[in-house]
Amino acid sequence: MRLELSKISFTYPSAAVPALKNCTLSLNTGRVAILAGSNGAGKSTLMRLLTGQLMGYSGSYRVDDAPADVRKGEMMARHRFGYSPEVPILDAVLTAGEIVSLVGEMRGLDKATVTEEFTALKHAFDLGDWSENQVCGEYSKGMRKKTALCIALIGNPDYAFLDEPFDGLDPISILRLKHHLQERRDRGLGVLLSSHLLDVAEKIADDVVLLKQGQVLYQGSCAALTGGSEGHVGSLDQIYFDLYSRHGEENLHS
Repeated sequence: MRLELSKISFTYPSAAVPALKNCTLSLNTGRVAILAGSNGAGKSTLMRLLTGQLMGYSGSYRVDDAPADVRKGEMMARHRFGYSPEVPILDAVLTAGEIVSLVGEMRGLDKATVTEEFTALKHAFDLGDWSENQVCGEYSKGMRKKTALCIALIGNPDYAFLDEPFDGLDPISILRLKHHLQERRDRGLGVLLSSHLLDVAEKIADDVVLLKQGQVLYQGSCAALTGGSEGHVGSLDQIYFDLYSRHGEENLHS
């Protein structure tokens, strides 16, 4: 699967300035792309647009060379996308197991397959018995984030959008998530992962998208960016700091 945005701009109705400005980028399955930017750079807006949650933008969006149908609710179902928001909203009276089962059934899985996949995800994210017995209204931040990740990844989607997935996770869970995404990437999953923890995200990144003030500052290979091919050498977080500090808005790619 290939996702392509061409000169996308979007402004929230109540906002005075665009959240995204003239964004052009390509995303592919079988690769992990890191989406980096400061607070308010447009990362969550970009993910909501890619998953069909926002309409009224200018520019074009294509999936596998066909125009994307962005009518609300259709994109993720039709194109087998998974999505984990930065702040998960879960039904307070259901358990993680019940919610994941519902989502799995909505994605066409039988009960046996749901059980098999959820068991694997519980092992991957170190989920205990609470995921089957405790209702979501009693979950900690980390428990809610793990549940959201299971919801995003159940049913083997082609592409997963993970908004700040490391936020709230303990160090062991972060390591488990990194290993799991690498394994799924090797089996063909595509991932767009936003994170402020660039030193963590860099270890699993194939590609990187840097946003500033709603514009794409850089998109391409993470190895090329950090290895000198783009004129920079060093860690992703240091290069990002240098680029973000040096480039004024007038110098950003359009």
